[in-house]
Amino acid sequence: NEHIQVDSELFRTSLESLLEGQPVTRRTFLLAVHYSYGIAKGWDLKSKSVLLYHSHDPHFLEALKEDFPDLKVLNMARNPCASLHSTTRQGRITDDAKLNITDSMLYASRNWRLACYYQLTTLDDLGSYLDSGQVISFKLESLFQDLEQGMRRVSDWLGLDFSEAMLQSTFDGK
Repeated sequence: NEHIQVDSELFRTSLESLLEGQPVTRRTFLLAVHYSYGIAKGWDLKSKSVLLYHSHDPHFLEALKEDFPDLKVLNMARNPCASLHSTTRQGRITDDAKLNITDSMLYASRNWRLACYYQLTTLDDLGSYLDSGQVISFKLESLFQDLEQGMRRVSDWLGLDFSEAMLQSTFDGK
């Protein structure tokens, strides 16, 4: 019941300032957007050592690797039965005001195909352009069994000090 908000004018002026005189590439824009958000939140950016970029589509990771050759990918895998069930259930939820029944069926089948594809090919695809040390994979369900062990493993892999705060699922403190 809450939303994330920053001072939009501060964000905009920070973004313009960071990009001023820079060629606007995928890399510079991604960094500038994240830095501008941090500036608008009042964060001490010098104290940050990791940038988290959450993608649901592994196809974008190959381009991300071009821009950030040393990136690390935390792959979250789900039990295929749970993932496909969730996708099927979500596929039935459509915006009737925007989609007719045929479009709704196409939307649902597209989601089903993508879910199956991602479940069965993601790790193989990542291996075609990432080194083995750049990828760590977790089963989502394993984190529910021992979250602290999982987060300690992630923090070690990223070279971060473990913190109890890592055991709380939050976004921007919410």
